[in-house]
Amino acid sequence: MAKTYYIRQATREDIPHIQELLKITWHKSYDLPLGKERVTELTKQWHTTERLEKDLNKDHCKFLVCEENGEIIATSFLNHQENTAILGRMYIHPNHQNKGIGSQLMEKILASKAKGTCISLTVEPQNTSAIEFYKKFGFKIEGQGSCSEDPHEDIPTLIMKRIETD
Repeated sequence: MAKTYYIRQATREDIPHIQELLKITWHKSYDLPLGKERVTELTKQWHTTERLEKDLNKDHCKFLVCEENGEIIATSFLNHQENTAILGRMYIHPNHQNKGIGSQLMEKILASKAKGTCISLTVEPQNTSAIEFYKKFGFKIEGQGSCSEDPHEDIPTLIMKRIETD
């Protein structure tokens, strides 16, 4: 049986820990395909305190963290917009991957959205473990592109979508 982790809504006090988690996971996930310098640049641009605070305060959004022994080891963000939603910042610390944390986060995220919602996400094409993970939850590759609000035309990405009909 998988261990149950403490998953909760993120708070303002979590932001420095979320930033550190994102920095570690981004370098582990993207240094090879994008280069260390580009990953550092993107992390500084996309994970600012102001940006994360803004996301914390958005209506109809779910910004979750997962804790183990008081340490934030994972995060996920779902931005609801009418019958659509965008999943982002689904990252698990490299030392805690393959322990069921991502599945528990995904179940919480999916439970928080309205029936019939189409959920989109953007994934790096070489991140095959993430692609396979999302497929387990019913996401399908729609093609190249991005559903992110961040400009990054120079980074190859795929859009994956999940539509729940019941």
